[in-house]
Amino acid sequence: MAFFHAGWPAETADFKTYYPTSLLITGYEILFFWVARMIMLGLHFTGKVPFRNVYLHSIVRTPDGEKMSKSKGTGIDPIDVNRRYGTDAMRFTLAVTASVNERGLDRDRIQSLAELCEQDLERGAIFVREFGQV
Repeated sequence: MAFFHAGWPAETADFKTYYPTSLLITGYEILFFWVARMIMLGLHFTGKVPFRNVYLHSIVRTPDGEKMSKSKGTGIDPIDVNRRYGTDAMRFTLAVTASVNERGLDRDRIQSLAELCEQDLERGAIFVREFGQV
């Protein structure tokens, strides 16, 4: 939480409770521009480092490599994807495409990974039938 959202410069209960925090979760593309600024301003104005750990997640991109955006209309509706391919396929696709250098997310890729998930589930069911529960 940014210190000014917690009531700074007043010593509010929220400020005492939530600043500093232990973790910031953000996309890698704003690491320098925003995260570095948060650290420098936090140290300057409060004397405290705002967080000790940063978890960087990937950015969901279009097949052309552009960042998906609701305002540009380039996003994929996750509810539609879940209904069409299943939640496991959606989760697996996001996990596979989590690499920074990975190609964009598209329906063909989701379909192929959904088929892979289905095959793995079938193999798991066969294993349990043959060998019992582990």
